[in-house]
Amino acid sequence: MEPIWSVDYQRQLSYGTITEVRENNEYIRTAHEVTPEWHLKIQAQWQKWIDNGVSKTVNLPHTATMDDVAEIYMQAWKMGCKGVTVFRDGCRGDQVFVSNCDGENCYL
Repeated sequence: MEPIWSVDYQRQLSYGTITEVRENNEYIRTAHEVTPEWHLKIQAQWQKWIDNGVSKTVNLPHTATMDDVAEIYMQAWKMGCKGVTVFRDGCRGDQVFVSNCDGENCYL
């Protein structure tokens, strides 16, 4: 239920990287094109029918603030989600997925 992280990205492995290029598709949105509200709506719909917690990451831009994260947690709770994970792009010096997109050049 996770969206594609980016149209063009590199995945870092312990011994190298793999570059993948996806074809454009009018029905596909990357993780950063899906708003936090819609990430939560998707999770909440799944959560209605699942007894355990649902694993779903809300992908945030590097510019996201602590207030943005707090609002996501509150909305997730109000929507009945048992848990929520957020990831702010670039929050770590080294991360598994690194987007090769530059602004609108990779948007679908």
